[in-house]
Amino acid sequence: MAAFLRFGLEPMDYINQVRNEHAKQSMKRRFQEYILRSDAADKFGQIVERYYFILFATAWSPDSHQIISALAKLSVSIGSNNLVFRVIDFDNHRDLAEELNINHAPTIIVYNDKWRELGRFMVKTLQFGTVEEELLSFIEGKK
Repeated sequence: MAAFLRFGLEPMDYINQVRNEHAKQSMKRRFQEYILRSDAADKFGQIVERYYFILFATAWSPDSHQIISALAKLSVSIGSNNLVFRVIDFDNHRDLAEELNINHAPTIIVYNDKWRELGRFMVKTLQFGTVEEELLSFIEGKK
């Protein structure tokens, strides 16, 4: 699982390193416009255990732009050392994606501190309305 930390970038770092200027600006705009649900943000702020949120995404996908921007906003707003957010480029790390049975980007996998998978989702499978609510559902065991 160290590969996630080695190959993955913090969401804002991922946004800033995107070469396609249109994609970069799209993600930055979405980051600025994204409004976290305050109740969900408060719950994230109270988490004391370590969790890993690993996103496989692509710079060319509008769905990826949406999720990357939401994770970046959450990461910056919460500022917790216990919550680790990483974005892995799906196209550049297909071998790792295949090893994890990921066939579509964007896909987020949530792990606990022992690297046990708590769940995964794609934009098209959101059940709770927002990215932060979806992530909380895995941590709180609602899925």
